[in-house]
Amino acid sequence: MTKIKKQSSAWMVAQSYLARREYSRKELSEKLTSREFAANEIERVLDELVKRGWQSDQRYCESFVRFRVMKGQGPRKIQYELQQKGVNSEIITSVLQLYDAQWLQLCENVLTKKYATTEPLSLDEKAKRYRFLNTRGFPADIIRQVMG
Repeated sequence: MTKIKKQSSAWMVAQSYLARREYSRKELSEKLTSREFAANEIERVLDELVKRGWQSDQRYCESFVRFRVMKGQGPRKIQYELQQKGVNSEIITSVLQLYDAQWLQLCENVLTKKYATTEPLSLDEKAKRYRFLNTRGFPADIIRQVMG
């Protein structure tokens, strides 16, 4: 693998990307592919990065979830976005489970930040708030607990 370090510009480009932020393996592969590197070279570089611990889907997933939780997004939306980025579903599930105790409180915080009033609501207003929380990625059972 020393050949990769010395001669491969794909190696340098991948290092440059990872120096700025975490990337999933799929994202990094797509970025290198868009730079027109050979597929076998990309795979070798990615394998070496994983072997050295410089690229980790687990670490990427943890960072991604932490950031999205701070933005007030729910587990369904986060899970969908991570699947789109090529992260293994087992990794996603294990990381999201770390936040299981926080989803209800997060949902309440998001709702009170958007809608300050807690007075009795019309059916239309309840439906509007339900849709808002649903698009934020919160599951129906949590939304019902918060609005109930």
